[in-house]
Amino acid sequence: MMELYRLKCTTCHSGDPALSYGEIMRWHREIPTWEVRQVDGVMRLERIFSFMNFSQALSFANGVGKVAEEEHHHPWMLIEYHQVTLHWWTHKVKGLHINDFIMAAKIDKLFGYIGRANHAR
Repeated sequence: MMELYRLKCTTCHSGDPALSYGEIMRWHREIPTWEVRQVDGVMRLERIFSFMNFSQALSFANGVGKVAEEEHHHPWMLIEYHQVTLHWWTHKVKGLHINDFIMAAKIDKLFGYIGRANHAR
């Protein structure tokens, strides 16, 4: 198993190819908690994270924002009372890129850390 969360996102350019279906399925095995879905004809990764309250959800969303800024790759994010929904895809390739899987893995790692920290309180 590759530790995707340890990798860095690379710069994408318009015209770079999106991942093939086979590549998507191969990388999806590394982040099985995420759904692969098509929205408006574009393949995306989606996951809903649940929390005890808005404060925890907002804290998590801020952590996602920090990681996104560090990697220069940003999600579509919806923050609700006790949950955060994230979508990853790469606009420049009009679909999924390895960067999306790297970011999903980084966020899984962040969620695991925050989950342990919240249980310790």
